[in-house]
Amino acid sequence: MATVKSNVKKVQFVTPEGKAIFPHISAPDTEGKFADGKFKVQIEWMANDPAVQTIRDMVKKAVMQERGDVDYADPFREGKDKYADRVYLTAKTKQKPAVVDAKRKPLADVNMGDIVKVAVTIGLFDLAVQERVNGKKVSIMTVTPFFWLNAVQVIERGNSRNAADLFSDEEGFEGDDEDAENDAPVAAKPAVKTADVDDGEMPF
Repeated sequence: MATVKSNVKKVQFVTPEGKAIFPHISAPDTEGKFADGKFKVQIEWMANDPAVQTIRDMVKKAVMQERGDVDYADPFREGKDKYADRVYLTAKTKQKPAVVDAKRKPLADVNMGDIVKVAVTIGLFDLAVQERVNGKKVSIMTVTPFFWLNAVQVIERGNSRNAADLFSDEEGFEGDDEDAENDAPVAAKPAVKTADVDDGEMPF
């Protein structure tokens, strides 16, 4: 892989709302087959969501600014099987990104299934892809977009329910903040992790 450096100002933008999938925001991804030691989040949209075309337009702008009118890889990963009607985009960084709520107040983390907007910077790199031409395998350099993760805004919490929502008030013991911090259970990690096509050789 050859990374092409450019003095062109990078395209930065905030994505439309999407669903956060397997976020690693408060700590980098360091466990499992696809761990790469980076902070990251996948964002999911329905394939026919207008947000998808909005992002493709931003990628095209970045390519035109840095490379001109050239072919480039689509930035989205398509879902499979029962998720075939959805597409996914991954944003990553080596530095811990900022997280805020809908009113821009700081948050500690992003949860699986949260509805989020993500501030990203588009970069480009050349990736050698093996293709068969006239019966022979050849390496073709393909311009491939990637997304630096700058910050995340949580617009709406996902479907995971808070313990406080499962009960009604009762007469009895009332703990304080210290009790809550000491007794809070550790959140369970997802049992299944899907492949992340953006986990290849990235120049960041």
